[in-house]
Amino acid sequence: MMTKALPAPPLSAHLAAAALTLLMAGQSLLTQHLSGVDIRGLILTDLAASLLLVLMCGTGLLRLVSLLQGLFSLFCLSYAASMGMPPTLAAALNGSRQIVGMDLRSLWTYLDPAALAFLSLSVLAQCWLCGRKPRYGRRWLALIPACALLATQYNACRLQPPRQFTPEFVLGEGRSQFEPPARRSLKYRGYLATFVLELGSGAAFATVHAPARTCSPAGTEQIPVPAAPDRVALVQVESLDFELLEMEVDGQPVMPFLRSLLPDAVLLRLDGTKKLASANSDFELFNGLEASPDIVHYEYEDAYPRSLIPRLAAGGRPVEVFHGLPASYMNLKAAYKLQGFSRYHDIEVMRAAGVRPLDCWWAGVVRDRDLFDYAARQLPPGPFVQFIITMSMHLPEYVDLVTPELRFRSSPRSAFLTLAHDTDAALRRYVEKLPQGTMLILWGDHRSYSRDNSGLIPFLVHTKGSSLHFDGRQLPVLSRCSMYSYLQKIFGKDADAPS
Repeated sequence: MMTKALPAPPLSAHLAAAALTLLMAGQSLLTQHLSGVDIRGLILTDLAASLLLVLMCGTGLLRLVSLLQGLFSLFCLSYAASMGMPPTLAAALNGSRQIVGMDLRSLWTYLDPAALAFLSLSVLAQCWLCGRKPRYGRRWLALIPACALLATQYNACRLQPPRQFTPEFVLGEGRSQFEPPARRSLKYRGYLATFVLELGSGAAFATVHAPARTCSPAGTEQIPVPAAPDRVALVQVESLDFELLEMEVDGQPVMPFLRSLLPDAVLLRLDGTKKLASANSDFELFNGLEASPDIVHYEYEDAYPRSLIPRLAAGGRPVEVFHGLPASYMNLKAAYKLQGFSRYHDIEVMRAAGVRPLDCWWAGVVRDRDLFDYAARQLPPGPFVQFIITMSMHLPEYVDLVTPELRFRSSPRSAFLTLAHDTDAALRRYVEKLPQGTMLILWGDHRSYSRDNSGLIPFLVHTKGSSLHFDGRQLPVLSRCSMYSYLQKIFGKDADAPS
């Protein structure tokens, strides 16, 4: 008895399969391109992988793959929008430790809305096409894209052997290559193959990392160096875009106090790329070492021989930290103690002193208004150094808890700008309480979490009661790391610190 041959699929079914292949590959390539990966060597890889899936998978499985690809693409694009660079698996795992205590309301702010809209449409289109492609009986056709995919991966291994992921290579001949091997791998293999290599080699979980690279002082030679006083206030402001200093909305300045300091201050432009966590920002500035974007250095370093803090503590003056989160967060208390800070005022210390934190995140957050007021109450009569790390501008989803009045309503970022205005007012009250002659050194930890900024952050030096105007916008963009050399000039080079 002969079985009846199935009718040949119509041309429209084959066109649906071709369109599905191109849409899957196109989404992958566009995701990698928009997140900062060089895709010139990945076109054949993504086309071959997409065609292989279309030929091998049934409708249900292919729809599941499309959904997972959409979610993965959303993660990559949102990460790149927030951090300014593509993710690696190591960065994702290390970063997850920093956000594990946040609630869904806060995590939602990391999602890229444009990416969510685009990928939702792409996944829906793929699911529709999945139901219209033919069932391919000749599975041997899949050998063609499979061989092409193997050839691209062989070429990737030739350009970057997998052994470069091992600790022996990273700490041996790879010491001169500061960029983590996974980041170099992205342009050869793409995301998934790189993540698989990170898992297989153990690089995703290993604590081994190349020693941080020393930053060059180049670019700081032309900056005037004010005299160093014995009273210093260091302020690292959350998400402080350079544009905020002079931004106006509806004729009203967003940060009027900081703007008022500019005629009497040294003003510089810094690269505001976020290196995984805010702690890496002051790690770079205090130690003159370039942070890796895949780890939080304070969780791995066990010594800080280059730290500026012993120089600031010269003569026995107290050097204290004020931060409205738990001291265990990012291992900050231990790291700051190793660098030479004399005391850490965290959320629990402030709570015990009567400060009421905001009811958000896993342990609460001290808003900037209360943080600066508390720090002002701790000012000693003699010399001091206070290092204050702000938080309010990280909380646009909780603007109603920080301040009752929403400002700049004509702007789509009214919540964030309202918080910037509130932080500016809190800073003004703090500076008014500082003794005359106190030096204020202020910088942004990184750019804000949006695409509508230059990616730059300010670095400002102002001595209360004095005027030293220098507009550094004509200089090349500097780094947080290079500011280490500039601060060395202000406070005198520590003879014990390596050059």
